[in-house]
Amino acid sequence: MRIATFGDLHLCPSLSSDRFGNDEEQLLRFDDHLREVHDRIVLMGDVFQTDYGAYPGPRPEILERIMARYPRIIRCWREGPYQIIFGNHDRITHKLLGTLKQIQMKKDGWRLWFIHGHQFDPFIREKKF
Repeated sequence: MRIATFGDLHLCPSLSSDRFGNDEEQLLRFDDHLREVHDRIVLMGDVFQTDYGAYPGPRPEILERIMARYPRIIRCWREGPYQIIFGNHDRITHKLLGTLKQIQMKKDGWRLWFIHGHQFDPFIREKKF
């Protein structure tokens, strides 16, 4: 089994707030490549930047605007072979999109554990949601 992982895209609702300059066409080409050569793809959290705005904290309307900005790639990511883990900047996606805190699997004699990792950062306290 071939597994691809990536994360920390921090997709934002507008080009002016997007520090990474993400382009949906590039993401779609990347998706095509990943699907061709991998059986499973895990998005490792902070895919979305839902805590930008006029006041701090995650906001559902920010996630809605991000999804409207990237409709085709969001559609791709919501189907297999993708699974999405939430991170500290898109924790709200757990409640709104059903993203996971972690993924554990056993395959070909290997035990794998996928997690964003913010839980181990001494400056970020794991919050209940």
